[in-house]
Parts: sequence; C-alpha cells; structure tokens
Amino acid sequence: MSVLLGSSLTASADTVTEGFDSFKAGWNSGYTDWEIIMPEGWDCVDANRAYTSDKDTYKTKAPSVCSDTNNSSSYLITPTLKGDFSFYMRNYTKNYQATITAYACTYEGGTLTLGTQLDSKTLAKTTGSKPDWENVTFNTTNATRVALLISRAYFDDFTYTPSEDEGGGGGGGDTPEPQPDPVPVMVVTTTTVNFGSVTANATQDVTISNTGNAELTVAIASDNADFTVSKANVTVAAGATETFAITYQYQAEAYGPHTATITLTPNAGEVATIAASAYVRNPNAWTEDFSGNQLPVGWTAGEHWTFTDGVAHSSYDYYVSNDYLTTPALLVADGEVMTFKYKATGIYVDIKIQASKDGGEFTQVAKISKDAAMSDFEVYILSGLAAGTYKFRFANDNYDLDDFEGFKLDADAPQMEFTAEDFVAGKVTETVSKTYTVSNSGTGTLTVNIVSDNEQFAVSPAQLEITNEAKQFTVSFTPQEGVYGKFQANITVTPTYNEAAAVTFKASAQVADPEQWTEDFSDNQLPEGWNIIGSVSKWSFADGEASATYEPGGWLVTPKLVVADGQAMTFQARSKQYGTDLIVQYQKDGGEWTEQQKHAYEGTTSYETFTIEGLEAGTYRFRFATENLALDNFEGFKLAPNSAVKETWWISYSFTYQTGGQEITDSDVEQMEIEFDGNDLSFNFPNPINGNTWMHGSKYIGEGPEAYIFPSGQYIGKYGSDDIYYCGSNGSGLADMVFYWDEEKSAYYNFEHVLLNISATTPNVLAYFSEVAITKEKPESTGISDVRRKTEDDRGDFYDLQGRKVANGQLKPGLYIVNGEKVMIK
Repeated sequence: MSVLLGSSLTASADTVTEGFDSFKAGWNSGYTDWEIIMPEGWDCVDANRAYTSDKDTYKTKAPSVCSDTNNSSSYLITPTLKGDFSFYMRNYTKNYQATITAYACTYEGGTLTLGTQLDSKTLAKTTGSKPDWENVTFNTTNATRVALLISRAYFDDFTYTPSEDEGGGGGGGDTPEPQPDPVPVMVVTTTTVNFGSVTANATQDVTISNTGNAELTVAIASDNADFTVSKANVTVAAGATETFAITYQYQAEAYGPHTATITLTPNAGEVATIAASAYVRNPNAWTEDFSGNQLPVGWTAGEHWTFTDGVAHSSYDYYVSNDYLTTPALLVADGEVMTFKYKATGIYVDIKIQASKDGGEFTQVAKISKDAAMSDFEVYILSGLAAGTYKFRFANDNYDLDDFEGFKLDADAPQMEFTAEDFVAGKVTETVSKTYTVSNSGTGTLTVNIVSDNEQFAVSPAQLEITNEAKQFTVSFTPQEGVYGKFQANITVTPTYNEAAAVTFKASAQVADPEQWTEDFSDNQLPEGWNIIGSVSKWSFADGEASATYEPGGWLVTPKLVVADGQAMTFQARSKQYGTDLIVQYQKDGGEWTEQQKHAYEGTTSYETFTIEGLEAGTYRFRFATENLALDNFEGFKLAPNSAVKETWWISYSFTYQTGGQEITDSDVEQMEIEFDGNDLSFNFPNPINGNTWMHGSKYIGEGPEAYIFPSGQYIGKYGSDDIYYCGSNGSGLADMVFYWDEEKSAYYNFEHVLLNISATTPNVLAYFSEVAITKEKPESTGISDVRRKTEDDRGDFYDLQGRKVANGQLKPGLYIVNGEKVMIK
C-alpha cells in the first residue's frame, strides 16, 4: 500500500510511482561516506555531488533526488521498463538550466553500458526566486533498463510500468500474472489547513479517498485540544470517499498563532499528517496577515509586490530599487510596539523600513540585512517611536512579510493620497489644461487647498472636501496676446490636517514668437530640412515627438539655423531608459562638429526644458545622439534661407555585386543631380534599391587637398527586411566617404569604395561602387545598359540580384539581369 498526500498520482496495478523516499542516507554524496540506500530495482553509478533534499519535495512529500552539478558520469539506473515513463523536474536554481537525458542501458557486475539515447529535456531559466516543477514524459519501445543523466536538477515522482517481457520484472512468456492481494490505498486531499486570522470558531472539511481494492479504516486524532475533529474513526469502501471536519475552537484573548498536528492512521500503509493553524486576532490591536491574497484595503504597493499563499512577496529589480509596500495610517502611543514576520528569499537582502509621522517625509527607522535565504520566518519588533500618526513602508527586495500586529488603525484620521506629475504644456497658442486626482485613504473628512504662484496657471477648484470618493482639480494655462516666452509656476496641494504634508509640483508652458523658428514634430514624420545620420529605424516620429533608441554613432540633425549675438534656442527632452545621455553638438558655418552640452540621466524622466545659448553669430546645424531619449518643442533662432544651388553633373563608376554564386562587376555613366549649399554638398547618388538617394557631406576644413567628407551610415532604404546604408571603407572596417576635388578636371574622385552595407556601424556588404568620378562634362559611356531603351517586345525575363524572377508589373527602379545582361531601371 502507498500513501499519497495531496497528490493526483496513484500507483495502480500496472504502474509504479517512485517518490525516492528510500534515499534517506544520500545518493553517493561527494561530501561524506554516507550509505547508499536505493529503491528496490534501482542502481546508481558515480553520482558525484548528487544527493537528496528533504526541503525540496514534490507530490509524495518525500525528499527529492538532486544533482547540483554538470557531471557527465553520474547516472540513476531504473528497473526494466517499457512504454511511457514520466517524472517531475525543476531547475536547481534560477541561475542554471536543468537537463535530463535518458539512455537504454545494461548494468551487469557493476558495469554500465549505455545504449540508444531515448530522449532529453532542458528547462529554460526562470526569473522567479524558486523555479517551478515541470512534468516530463519519455518513451521506450523495448523492454530495457534506463540510465538517467541528471544535471543541475531536482528530480521526483518517477512513474512507470514494469516490463512484462524479456528481462522484465513482471514475469515472462505466457505465464499469467497473479492477482494482487486486496489492499486499501489512502489518499488525503491536503497536508495543511490554515484558518488564517480568526475571531470565532472556524471549520474546514477534509476528504479521504480509498483508491485501493479493500476496505480502508482510518483513526483520526489531534495533538491540540483547541483543534478538534468531527470523527475519530472513518471507514471508506474501496473506490469511495469520506469527509471529516477540523474545527478551531476559538479562545477569547488567546491572541497570536496556534498550531496542531492531525494524525490519520490507516489500517494498512503509512500514517498521514495534516498541519493545522489559526491566528487569533487581538481586537484592540491592528493586524494584517494577507490571508485575502490581495492588496489589503488601505495599503498601497508597487508592481514588485504580490500576494499569494497568505504572504506579501517582494521581488528585487536592479532598475527599480524603491518600489514600496505602504501600510494604512496607524496610531502609535508612547511605549507601544508592532511586530511582524519576515523571511529573506534571496541572498544579500536588505529589508528597509521607513516611517512617515503625521504626514511628513518618510525616513528610515530600521534595516534588516540577510546574506542568505531563510528557511523560516523570523519576528521583528518595531519599537521606540514617539506618539503620533504613522505610515510605514517597505522597499522591494527578495523577501516575504506576514502577520503584522500592534498599534491601532487610525480610523478617524484623513490621509491624503496624491501623485504629483509636472504639468508640461509645451508650446501653446490657446488655453490648455490638465486634471489631477486626490484621494483619501483614511476615513475622516480630508480638506485640501490648491494654490498656484503664477496667475496665468489657474487652479479650479481651489479647495476639495473628500470623504470616500476621490475628487479632481484642474490646472489651466492661458496665453496672453503678444506675450511670448517660457512660463512656469509651482502648484502646491496642502492637506489642512497637516500642512507639513503639502505636495508641490511644477507647471510650465511656452508661447511661441511667430518670428522664431519652431518644430514640435506634430506631423509625426521627419520634418523637411532635418537629416538622420546612422540607422533611420532608430528614430521614430509619433505622438508629436521625435523618439530615439540607442545606436552608437547615430544622430538627428536640424536644418540650418541663423544665430545672432545674444540669441538662444530652447527644446525639451526626456529620458526613456536608465543610463541615458543627452548629447548636443553643433557645426558652425560648415566646420567641425563640437559638443555644446551633455546631460546624464539616471533613469526615466518627464520632459525637461534645455537652452542653447552663448554662441557666436553664424549659420549652425545642431545634432542629437541616439541615446534612448525623446525630443520635442524646439523654439528659437531663425531658419536659414535656402541658398542651395542644384546642377546636373555626370557620374561614372564600376559596380560589383553577387549573383548566382558569382561576383560580377559592371560599369556605367549616367546623369545625376548635385546640390551646393555653402560648405555643404549633396549627391543624388545611384543605387539598385530605389534608383537614387541623396548623400550629404560637408567641405573638409584643414590642411591637405580640398575634399568633401560624407559621413558613413547614410540610409538608402530597405532591401527585403534589411536596412541598407551608404558607407565608406578603410580596408578593415567602415569609414567616412571622402571625395577629393580635382580643379583641373572639374571632377570629384573617390579612391576607396562606396559600400551598400546592411548596417550603419558594422561591415556587411551587399554590393559596392568603385572608381567613382563625378564630373561636369559627360565622360565616355561604358557598361550597364538602360532597360528603358528596350521595347516591350524585345525585353526578356527580369531577375533580381538574388536570381529571383520578377514580373514586369512589379519592377521598381534598380538593377536587374535580363537575357544574361545587367540592366538598370531608372
């Protein structure tokens, strides 16, 4: 007979479930010379650092087998079996992946011979503090013993069917199996009964099942008279169920925890026990035991707090170190104490306790530090506080809290709950407003006054009276005609029960001068005149802002702006991620890029306003690095007049690409547009992706031959799912593209390669241009034919550079193979 507590796994006449409760002395531990006690029919081989753990159990509540190392010669060997076999496994810790591999094998004379690998399983890492169990099923079609290689895993509840043929344990040939003797099997629905917090008698039913084939009788007893059972003896027919009740007999003023062990003794098989518990509340003291498995009324909590198993669980987050669990308001008298239980669930845990007295600032009143996880709760006593009304809060880390008791709930005190968010109106032309909500987590009436220190930022209403339902107030800004600039205010929300608990937030707005240049990205696209260096996909334009994700070497570049002495420009920025830098550079009159300012963020922020000022008069461009930030509301300076001059020149080049596994180089001469704008130069450069794309550069200012520098990583478009960029090459990596001017020949020459690269920062070449010359006069024509010269009748089939046929109706500007020749559609 077997006893399975709280389990749906039972042993039938055909199957066996091994819970490894025989491994009581260890499984060949690498630390001591423990005796090896194997289950019947099992063996082990060289199981270094494998052991059992009585603190990590599964269905049978017996110890689990565990191997906490990656050892290629440690095996458990099963009895002979055939067909499906299943077991439960979980990761040893969240830091490793558990694996288990099964081999058919023989084991004779102490020698293990591995046969065919039957199957293997690897569990993914988990983010939880304790990994979950997972049920796994393997199969063998032939009767065989199985060698199990267990690595960094707990292993339990192995269920299998003994083989009935060669080498099996169930008899051989046609010999009939003897019928099993009648035997009862007891299954109990639970191993624990927790009544939680009680103020009266509490009762819970327990079910006993008999899954055997004989009558089951069970004697039931309690070791604590406060916990009674409704039946001292229960009889259960084969295949039937019966219930009995456990009752906690409430004892007035017996405050605190109470426990009992309920013992179930069957007429055959193992004894079962049920741990019963109750917590008697003191009606004169405030208590909380989280038995509701949710955030209790009056408490507040961040996202790193959860409530299960009658416990408040906290988890650590590197980026969020102060995600608080906060109590309701409590009355503390001189000499009073409060107790609670805590348990560290990780290593190097700090349990920080802060207190706010009479609505004031939170300050730390205690800290409990633990270097290792704890197996059981410990009690902490909070004492030595001056009389007053308090709230207590706990910063998130890897620990659990339970069973608060002491002080008194301040049932009559109001308590303001208000989250202050700055009102950043940005650039406005008409009245704008924002609504705020104030709530009362106490039960008395809360009176709140709201005041603005700038009359252009009006608040309405100026006072709130709050009992049970939250109420709202509005902050509005109204621009005045002809008055431009940036406006700010401090909005203060003050509860009358304690003015020291006042909350202040900032309000700001801008009224634009129509004579100044502005940009607010309201069109949700890259504005005209702006440019992107690096990966275009790293910048997005939505919700009226320009938003960047990180890419080294990427920039968002403004159009040209005219700066006069004493002028300034403002813009707004916010950080979207921990460790962001706001980097602003400028280029004066086409010269070198120079850093104008840099601002480091420690985490995510709301919008802040920054000012660019103190520059000498001139024509400027400004650029902003891709650093996980968002930009908005540029205002100031003046947009430079368009002085660009476009001309039609000629370009000749060789173009090299791969097709059909071969590298092909063709040459071509074609017209192209070129744009001069002071020291800036732009080429409408050819490419097989979309015909032509503007490439932007600036005149080199310095010693040496006259040249123009075109930054590497200029976006062309998409080829399939890939972003394609113009990039230069220095032979081993990417570099800026340099075009040297030859006055005598009236030509620009590039002596390296212009790459079509599948990255803005890393070499990954799709194709490349070489021998590039850009001249005023047309050079001798060679190379690639222009498919537009062909008639529809003499065109052949079109293939792209990957050898895929393209229908005529799907042709776009670019490079194709037609009748074995290279052609360009323009």
